[in-house]
Amino acid sequence: MQHAFSGDVRAVVCETNPALRAGIQTALFAKGIREPTLCRDVDCLTDAMQREIVDLLVCDADLPGTDFCRMVQEIRHSAIGRNPFALIVATSSDTSAPNVRRLVGAGVDRVMRKPMPMNVLVGHIAALVQTRRPFIATEDYIGPSRRAPPRPNDGDINALDVPNTMRSRILHGASESHLQRIVDEGVERIEELKVKNGPLVIAAAIRRALLACREGNRQGVANALARVTVLTGQQMHRHRNRGATHLVDLLSSLSALVERMADCQTMPSKVSFELLANLGEVIRRTNTAGNGTIGVVQEIAATVDRFTRGDADAADKQRPSGLSGPKPLN
Repeated sequence: MQHAFSGDVRAVVCETNPALRAGIQTALFAKGIREPTLCRDVDCLTDAMQREIVDLLVCDADLPGTDFCRMVQEIRHSAIGRNPFALIVATSSDTSAPNVRRLVGAGVDRVMRKPMPMNVLVGHIAALVQTRRPFIATEDYIGPSRRAPPRPNDGDINALDVPNTMRSRILHGASESHLQRIVDEGVERIEELKVKNGPLVIAAAIRRALLACREGNRQGVANALARVTVLTGQQMHRHRNRGATHLVDLLSSLSALVERMADCQTMPSKVSFELLANLGEVIRRTNTAGNGTIGVVQEIAATVDRFTRGDADAADKQRPSGLSGPKPLN
């Protein structure tokens, strides 16, 4: 997209280097963004994001005194500013592979090395106006999907297209009230996506525990189980508020099983991992299952509860059909 952007575009440029800040301002001005808000620190940036629906943020990832990655996720989770879907271009003098992965993992749309040619910067912004990646949403990450290469274990995570307010202003002359409405609708859909993706993220963490078990990696198992504990607690809270008691029961059983496994001084038993594997598969399917499966879910929860209370023989004899065919560990 080579033509001008729009004088209505709301942009924020946060850069500590005065010359680079002025260069970005000039480049945006030349493309039609007449009054970008210029900032040198996070306080100014936060105020600017809160005043209006900001469409574009070009920000120094090395901003002093700021955890940039945390700040980006706070924007994406609507804790900072009024538009969690703003286009975010991160600039950094460190473009080593680990740092780029860190910035990409924060939820930015682009990472650019400083100092960058202004025409290249404008070209990246124009490309984002034209097309941007769909977002994925979990309890701890909201941002562009990274399918190539993917974020760790997000291969089956659901994604959705989110509002691109800069595009809406440029192509459709969208009013502030219209933009507010589509942003609000986007936030609602993000919350729905968190619910939909929750079981998939738990299942992915369980897969990591199973893989670590196969490799004989006790620390890897411990780390994965700790992750399952955190995710399960988040989902229990969310489903309890939604009144989905059968899912709360299932997640509570998973939590008890994981706690028992985590308390083992050595590698947990094979039976524990078989139950964990099957629970992961059942939980993965919960969002697509109909109401007819509620009884099965409750039966599974009861079976796991019997096991975690120490009655392994009874749990094995009364294992419901939903727990048949455990995944082999060898």
